[in-house]
Amino acid sequence: MSRTAFPYRVPGDAVVSAASWQILVMDTPFDLDDNLPDWDYNTDLLLTRVVDVDLDRLRSDTGLPPGAEIALSVVWTASGSSLRAPAFREVLFGNGVQRVAIRSTLRGSDLGGTLTLDTILTLAHDQADVAAFAPRRAGSLLWSDSKSVRLQGDAPQFPIAIIDFASTPYPLEAAWYVQIGTNMHAATMGSLLLLINEANEPASTAFKNASSPRPVDVAIISSTYADVARTLIEHALSNAEFDDVTSYPEDSLGATLQAMIQMRFPDEAFEDLRRQRDNSPTAFSTRVQASVKIFEELS
Repeated sequence: MSRTAFPYRVPGDAVVSAASWQILVMDTPFDLDDNLPDWDYNTDLLLTRVVDVDLDRLRSDTGLPPGAEIALSVVWTASGSSLRAPAFREVLFGNGVQRVAIRSTLRGSDLGGTLTLDTILTLAHDQADVAAFAPRRAGSLLWSDSKSVRLQGDAPQFPIAIIDFASTPYPLEAAWYVQIGTNMHAATMGSLLLLINEANEPASTAFKNASSPRPVDVAIISSTYADVARTLIEHALSNAEFDDVTSYPEDSLGATLQAMIQMRFPDEAFEDLRRQRDNSPTAFSTRVQASVKIFEELS
């Protein structure tokens, strides 16, 4: 096993005791698994974790003076959106074992793909007068660990925005519109956007109620997702440069479209699907509708 060699002293492993990450669902904590199969972009993640840091031992191990302050931080990264941002930071001071209850809400619209949570201890401030080989610069890494979670949802894996179509070129009477990028190697998160017309009350209300939908909301969301699937699959098949053998980056638009087609039509050759779509687009549209099992939630 490889080990990073730092140009300064770092504390021993026993200095930090970190509990497992938990996710709060309706105020009830559950251990955060490596996969969240029911997650979608409408779902924010409320995450918690308890970390104990022995400041006296940390300073002793590293040669830092008694008053040196330490920063405990969490940084998240989402491969599907290519976004990275701080989730939590607290500066620790004083003596003895300090207990920190980390709590952070991550917006679902910012996430996608694999979510990585990095918990890190760093020196909070520059230290001018320290022992030899002790860390002295603010930000010097003292300890870290990492947790990765695969976010897997059956809903379209891209952001949803509710806007007034009066400010767009789209028909005022439309309920939704799917924006699709052209770069198959770009991140899915930045390439797709489902726009819901705020002026269309049934559609906008359904998506606002997505976390606790009524039967009518379920029907509208099911119709929307079926239409989105049709739009994406037909977009892929109509692109002459798109195929099922190119190796696109993980969580890119191309990889997302390949996975969607494979999931909906697992036993059919890509070129056969393209011919079906070209020769009989109406029949193919109905096949896509059947593959997503429209209204299945209502049966």
